[in-house]
Amino acid sequence: MISTALARAVPLSGDYSDQQKSAAMSVERARHHINTLGERCISHDNSDYTLRFLLHLTAIENMDVTLPADKILATLTPALREQLARQLRHEVDPLEAAVATCESFKADLRQGRLDYAYTNPEQSKVLRDIFSADETMRISKRDQDIKAGCLKNMYNNGARAFDETLGQCECMLKAIKRGASDPQIDSWIASLDKTPPWWAQVMTDIMQCQPR
Repeated sequence: MISTALARAVPLSGDYSDQQKSAAMSVERARHHINTLGERCISHDNSDYTLRFLLHLTAIENMDVTLPADKILATLTPALREQLARQLRHEVDPLEAAVATCESFKADLRQGRLDYAYTNPEQSKVLRDIFSADETMRISKRDQDIKAGCLKNMYNNGARAFDETLGQCECMLKAIKRGASDPQIDSWIASLDKTPPWWAQVMTDIMQCQPR
């Protein structure tokens, strides 16, 4: 039998209001649009590594909206799931990923014009209210923000091989998580001008992340 504590850790459909469910579904449609167009543009020009970086960084930037959305979506009734599935099937216009379309899409990503705070402001606020009260979500996004900083730094220093760069940054994040507790990481981020005592060992581990 599942304990009461464990059972309450798993959200149920009734834990969320109709407004929250509607917000989550709206954001999922926006995310589907971005992901689908991104896949089409990458398929059109597989050498465009900048787009891969932008898509990943945009996803991280919007985690304060998508993490609560995902939690809500997991609780939808079968009827609402089918409704959302129908909407997603018709969300993206069947346009070919022309060069001009993809360049415009990339510019929108770069300028933050596809962030949900911009495209879905009311829904984003509803979901961010959930995010702000959830420590686990905060830590998840904080960790990914660290990875995002690594990706930006490496891209700005000439890295273009997305998969390899992503692997290095994920390795760096794992080294930090192994070497420091969550409170220690929070303190480090709050005072980046100071070197914490645990950093030397972490740097030794990070050096192992470099490609051989």
